[in-house]
Amino acid sequence: MQPIKKNIVMITLLGMAGLWSIKTRAQQDFVVTYAKVNPDLLPNNLKLLIVEGNLYNAQEVKALKAKCNLVLAYISFTEISKDDEDYKNFAPYTMGENETWGSCYINLKDNRALNLMKEHALALLQKGFDGLFLDTMDNVGAWGNLPELKNEVLHLIHTIDQEAKPNIWVQNGGLDLLPKTHQLISTVLVESVATDYNFKEKAYRLRKQQDFNQRKQQLLQAKDEFKIEVLVVEYAIEEEVTQQVHKRLSGLPFSYFVSNIALNQYKQ
Repeated sequence: MQPIKKNIVMITLLGMAGLWSIKTRAQQDFVVTYAKVNPDLLPNNLKLLIVEGNLYNAQEVKALKAKCNLVLAYISFTEISKDDEDYKNFAPYTMGENETWGSCYINLKDNRALNLMKEHALALLQKGFDGLFLDTMDNVGAWGNLPELKNEVLHLIHTIDQEAKPNIWVQNGGLDLLPKTHQLISTVLVESVATDYNFKEKAYRLRKQQDFNQRKQQLLQAKDEFKIEVLVVEYAIEEEVTQQVHKRLSGLPFSYFVSNIALNQYKQ
């Protein structure tokens, strides 16, 4: 999932135990949107909404929570967009660039950057969000671009949890980190299990069946081993592809959400 730019959004939940697991068919229990969202445009009975917290004040967060069971603020501990209003604060601590999204990596080895990120997370939670959505966790996984920052990211999670005690954490990707995070992380969101968006061609397409089967089994194994709930975000705009996504994911113990790659269909 791309690091947040201007106008971005995302989601969460209350009694996690059993809330998702009772759903065995396709469910739109959650929404992820990368535009400032109008609560009136959201589907009814949402369990979880994930949003870009910088776009909202405390009163607006309260309005979102009146419509959804849980509302999470997006945060990436390892990347920041040049369009982000906090970029100027993090700019002295950036190192290299994510070529896909044009965002900058953050050097969390510098204690000043580490503390700045902690304060940013705490400020989001003080607005009334139920918890945080940890994007780009794959960066510090075994096959990511920043595995050397894994300990710093884990330190941030534990420190913020102790100081703010958020109701919920949702981790985006980083399945190989679950042995270290699963005691705090109750839910994992994974993108593009059934689909495979091509960024160079800007084309929506299905993932090859063998690849899909492998990813599906990986998620089922993680769900069983770590007793976590799994959310899936798929990218499709054509009805034919969308129906194939439903066919592949229906019946699995995952809630899933299908959107365009910009994740902006609920914008004001």
